[in-house]
Amino acid sequence: SIETFVSRFKRYIFENTGLTCSVGIGFNRLSAKIASDINKPNGFFIFSDQQHFLDYISEKNISVIPSIGKRTIELLNLFNITKVGQLFKLEKDELISKFGINRGEHLYNLVRGVGSSAISKDRKRQSIGHETTFNITINDTNQLKEELKTLSMRLSKKLKSQNLFIKTISLKIRYSNFSTHTKSKTLSFATNSFDLIYAEVLYIFNSLNDKQNVRLIGVHLSSFAKKSFVQLKL
Repeated sequence: SIETFVSRFKRYIFENTGLTCSVGIGFNRLSAKIASDINKPNGFFIFSDQQHFLDYISEKNISVIPSIGKRTIELLNLFNITKVGQLFKLEKDELISKFGINRGEHLYNLVRGVGSSAISKDRKRQSIGHETTFNITINDTNQLKEELKTLSMRLSKKLKSQNLFIKTISLKIRYSNFSTHTKSKTLSFATNSFDLIYAEVLYIFNSLNDKQNVRLIGVHLSSFAKKSFVQLKL
């Protein structure tokens, strides 16, 4: 469920950074932003749909909508409009006549929860990665290398299952003091080979590891390609 996912996400943030966070989920960026402000600093709120959003904000002050600035609020107050519900009752033509076409249409859309673009589900993936958070911090180099081997294998299998290749390999290490270091290497060719990925991960690891206790380690792959082009040296 969404609630379970949010709880796990918040727990992950706390375990890896020591920080709390509030989470908001909505049907677009505007509703998600408003939801994230509701139960700060360590809660979450979910707008299940547009009607839920409208019911919630109807009796709220106009300032609850982050896209409405101070100057616009002052103009609305001149017309005795202080609540979102009051603004919602006005027709688009009426708002345009009072505030002009751009501001009028903007206000009309905002109070209906359509003031920002919907979150796309079809955006191309920019990277893939896996991370491991240890229950007890580790400084055993061999154990860390074995974990990196496992992560690299999982990622290689995922790439091959989708017929994808990558050129950039990144290693992430978080130490017991929560300091985080990330280092990347971009290859001259694209690959999905486990042997190549793991070899580069180990190379980066050896350049980063300074024998501190490790809390988290992760491998991320990016710069996708559909085919592997190997540059031949003549």
